[in-house]
Amino acid sequence: MTPRCYDCVLIGGGPAGAAAAIALRWAGAKVLVVEESQFDTARRGEMLPPSVMSLIERLGAAEDFAAGQHWPVWGVVSEWGPEGASVRDFITSPYGSGWHLDRVSFDRMLARVAARWGSEVQLGVPMEKIRRDGREWVLQSGSTLARTPFVVDASGRRGWLLRRMGVRARNEGNLIGLAATWPDATADHWTRIRAVEGGWWYTAMLPGGQRLAAFFTDVGGCNLQGAGWSDVWRSMAHSCPVAAPQEMAPRIAAAHTMWREQVEGEAWMAIGDAALARDPLSASGIRWALESGLRVPEVLLHGESAKYGAWVESERREHLDLRRNYYALACSA
Repeated sequence: MTPRCYDCVLIGGGPAGAAAAIALRWAGAKVLVVEESQFDTARRGEMLPPSVMSLIERLGAAEDFAAGQHWPVWGVVSEWGPEGASVRDFITSPYGSGWHLDRVSFDRMLARVAARWGSEVQLGVPMEKIRRDGREWVLQSGSTLARTPFVVDASGRRGWLLRRMGVRARNEGNLIGLAATWPDATADHWTRIRAVEGGWWYTAMLPGGQRLAAFFTDVGGCNLQGAGWSDVWRSMAHSCPVAAPQEMAPRIAAAHTMWREQVEGEAWMAIGDAALARDPLSASGIRWALESGLRVPEVLLHGESAKYGAWVESERREHLDLRRNYYALACSA
């Protein structure tokens, strides 16, 4: 098999990988994006604050985004801390409302924009092998054999490349989310958050007339006493900010803050959740993915790897301080 040569190979084609591919193409780099999924698995509950629209515009994707079936969000109603309910209204934002994303169409849209700018985007193709050959990487994905001087891990929390390199992950807490959806005809345009004993709730409307609710709790402090997750949901449903069905089979997902001890090195870097996965309370996952992806050309083309590593560390510290302050406030209620 004759290898194809690229300036950069991106492992993962979600928001971080797509943003990196677009930015690299603007800089004239030849790019391969390898994404194992077809973006056909629903990922619910992503809220896009209005300010992130500046990044969507920067990526040249504003018109593509506007064509999507996303649900407008007017603000956040938060019952958190001793002062009771507070409202953060997006009316003062120059970008108008926020959005609850149809995440499948959002990810596909960004991948299309990356391809439109000239990136080679492979969907539904798992990365299979990787090895160093002198100063280059040799990678195999499906029927493609690629050679490149630089690889970016944009594969999310699992860190496909980082795990193979032995880069350790560190966690803050053991937060998990129990999430369920059900039909809801309510025209509710607010994200609702409520701190309760043992955790906190998030609920919002989704595109297509579905209501999402998720209960987040620290699994280390969750005393199941032989009960299952459906029992936990049943016992907590009464405390949801909206009327939630008690008989549900919630989906379980890791939601803890996670970061890598190293996010850049010789001929590689990590972006998005592969570098730093944030607590969902921050509602900053998409912004982080796009911003970190847009910084890839600085490292690849200008050698600013140390600057990137320092920026990620600064973001990590700021996020952890904010997270600890918010949870301390909830505990004081």
